[in-house]
Amino acid sequence: VALVDQQTKYLSKTCRSPWSKISSSHVGLSVGVTVGTAGALLGLMPGLPMDKLILVVFDEAHHATGDHPYVQILTLIRVYCPVYPRIIGLTASWLHGELRDLEVKRHTLQSTMGCTIFAPVVDDALITKAKFTKIDYPDDRHEIMFAHQVAAMLTSLTGSLPFELASAFSNQAQKAIHVETSLGTAGLSVFPQALCEIICAQLHAKANHSEDEGARDATKQALQALPHAKSLLGIESEALIPQGTPSSKAKVLLDLMTGRQGLILVFVEQVCCVLPLSAMLSQHLQEPVLHVSGTFTMLKETRDRHLGAFRGGQCRVLVATSALEEGLDVPDCDCVIRFDVFSNVKSHVQGSGRARKADSEVFYFDNSPDVEDKR
Repeated sequence: VALVDQQTKYLSKTCRSPWSKISSSHVGLSVGVTVGTAGALLGLMPGLPMDKLILVVFDEAHHATGDHPYVQILTLIRVYCPVYPRIIGLTASWLHGELRDLEVKRHTLQSTMGCTIFAPVVDDALITKAKFTKIDYPDDRHEIMFAHQVAAMLTSLTGSLPFELASAFSNQAQKAIHVETSLGTAGLSVFPQALCEIICAQLHAKANHSEDEGARDATKQALQALPHAKSLLGIESEALIPQGTPSSKAKVLLDLMTGRQGLILVFVEQVCCVLPLSAMLSQHLQEPVLHVSGTFTMLKETRDRHLGAFRGGQCRVLVATSALEEGLDVPDCDCVIRFDVFSNVKSHVQGSGRARKADSEVFYFDNSPDVEDKR
């Protein structure tokens, strides 16, 4: 949704044609240009004047597979448009998923889109090439000492809360194991705060999208009880002060960040680590470090505020999940750190592409830059 607003503002400034009234899907469809997420536009299509549709642009077109909303939109266009509009798909990498059956995937995407894949010729002088570095760290994973206790404590203390909220804590509590493994006891110490933020966003999303009135009421009751849950867990303020020891891997990251200037984007694999790692980095660097995750794990207003602070330079360091690989446009970002392993070509292309500034650097902890380039 943040990208919808960003592109709407950009088009409003750059489109000068008399017909180019620009609006986002938040306010419905209008004559001119409408920018929206695939799901939102799919829901609005019954009201779209199909006879006036002349151009459809699909950003990150590699998603047009299976039953994705892109595929559903294309099907409706073929059925209801009396004159087929021009279709343009944009993507840094047409490959979706694993690196196999390449020709089949290429043919399927071209057939679905009704387009031919091509790469425009770009002068090498105009391409920003980042420097890639593989980071080595001691792989001395310690025995999990406290995560099981934390998970049991979270489940026990929240067990008497409304069923919807108690179930949410119970289902998420075991993520404590991943947090301690990845970040050490320092990250684990602020895991309860991270869990409250994630559950709050999930409950809000469920309340907003559920069509069952009984489910909505149960979700609203859970949201009302969330402040009491924080009290039971001893969360008395928004301050995040990690206690304990970072993992060996996290220590290497902290050392890497020491003295480094510029805008830095750190990617982690799981949402349960974004807030704990941002708190650890903030404590180590003695400056604000913010975090962002996807639509259903972070409130929109919080995500927009954090992204705005990073884009505007009020915050130099942002910790994010892979949900931010696509669409995050920060021209001044000059360093990307992949703290966790990733498994597909898209993550290599899209993630490293966030480092837009000249002489940018990209650091991989668990992947080999050379191997990813060969893939």
